[in-house]
Amino acid sequence: VSTQSTGKMKFKGIRHTWGVDEPFEVSFPKFRKLGYDGVEIPLQFARDYGDKKFKTLLQEEGLEYVAMVFTDGPLAFNHKTNNPNNDFNLVSEHVNEFKAQVKLTQEFSPLFVNSHSGKDWFTLSQSKEFFSEVLKFEEENGYTVSHETHRRRILYSPWVTRELLPLFPTLRLCANLSHYTVVCETHPSDPILTEVVKQIAERVIHVHGRVGYEHGPQVTDPRAPEWAEHLKAHEDWWHMIWESQKRRNLPFSTFTPEFGPPHYMHTLPFTNVPVANLWDICNFMFDREKEAFLKSFA
Repeated sequence: VSTQSTGKMKFKGIRHTWGVDEPFEVSFPKFRKLGYDGVEIPLQFARDYGDKKFKTLLQEEGLEYVAMVFTDGPLAFNHKTNNPNNDFNLVSEHVNEFKAQVKLTQEFSPLFVNSHSGKDWFTLSQSKEFFSEVLKFEEENGYTVSHETHRRRILYSPWVTRELLPLFPTLRLCANLSHYTVVCETHPSDPILTEVVKQIAERVIHVHGRVGYEHGPQVTDPRAPEWAEHLKAHEDWWHMIWESQKRRNLPFSTFTPEFGPPHYMHTLPFTNVPVANLWDICNFMFDREKEAFLKSFA
């Protein structure tokens, strides 16, 4: 797959498989034909598919791999017979899970790793303990990891993220900013929130391009005129991130149009029928943001 280039910085479209019911051998060729450069998939799913089989499929389709890891929850590896949901309560458990999974991702030569890190209930002291350990581990081993701004995780809030960034100069982020709109119950054009996003942008290496609103992390359909202002405000944020990445001389910028299926996507009452077509929305977002990126930086 040829990557779209803007001088020194390239645009790489990454496709998630959340809500895709087809097996990898069917969906991956479709992603490639649509122009995506890679896939973003939980490590557990890649291993379940089969290490050798997964690597071969990536090579055959010319797709790169962004590995997703989770420091607890159903996709964590350290399963406990008395804790089927893997809800770890100790910082050390999250650190150990992070290290184990990130190390295993290297079998697939990932473009980088994206992590759901820690818990939202961590105290500042616990968050500092976690990042002190994992960032040291990243540096010692030469691993590139983005820590996602996600609800339920340490970086669930822009205000928490703002406090932590000065303490950890090597902390890199995946900007899933739709979560901030619902956490703060704030329109994405809000100047105070946008000022914090401007600060956060300096650490972002990966973008999850989903549009959120004041009461949820995903609008019904970003193509609908009633969501035009929310879409534009998110695009202003993403442009801010791209500008920062260009200043930092990053070789590429990655973008995953991470809209999700029900119940992230709204459904009609009593029928559970999705209100929009997820496949079309993801491709719309990918095409639109790729065009915006090339127009702005070419």
